[in-house]
Amino acid sequence: MSRTGSIKRSGSTWGFVLDIGRSNGRRQQVRKRGFRTKKDAQTALNDALGELQHGVFVRPRRITLESYLDDWLESLAIAGRRPTTIAGYRRLIRIHVKPPLGGMAIQQITAVDLDRLYSQLTKVGSPGGRGPLSRASVRQVHMVLGKALGDAERKGLLQRNIVRLASPRPQHPRVRRR
Repeated sequence: MSRTGSIKRSGSTWGFVLDIGRSNGRRQQVRKRGFRTKKDAQTALNDALGELQHGVFVRPRRITLESYLDDWLESLAIAGRRPTTIAGYRRLIRIHVKPPLGGMAIQQITAVDLDRLYSQLTKVGSPGGRGPLSRASVRQVHMVLGKALGDAERKGLLQRNIVRLASPRPQHPRVRRR
């Protein structure tokens, strides 16, 4: 089946329309707008066509990290996690992740956003917390986010788990103590 797309101008910006096939007898399309130039729109369309060809295309969705994490936490009980484990994950997410990142779309979060979060947690802590976190606590936040976004990747909500690209370690060199 041939998949096609087209470039269109809308006011002062450019966008593309991508045919991704049929579902329930209806034509399925993905639209993306807001590119400054026609060339930018064409590049993005070519990338999306390549992803479709290789079977890694993830349809854009407007799911916030906060709503995804709430659903993910609810699903852990069904998966057989202990209530104390779920309570610990819920606390970490509520205090350290939701305030700075909860309102962002899950597909828009980058490794740089996570690095900023980890840096903020080690320097000043969370708005709802009690000061800076230890490296072990930041690694625990990193681990929980990794599990959650790994599940999102497996479910087809993300193309890749960006937590693997972030580093929970501080970016300053280690000082040797004598």
